[in-house]
Amino acid sequence: MHHKKTSIPRGHESGGHVL
Repeated sequence: MHHKKTSIPRGHESGGHVL
C-alpha cells in the first residue's frame, strides 16, 4: 500500500502517518 491520505488510516497501513 502506498501513502494514501485519502483512505482511512489503519495504523501503519496508511504509510505510517497516523494522526
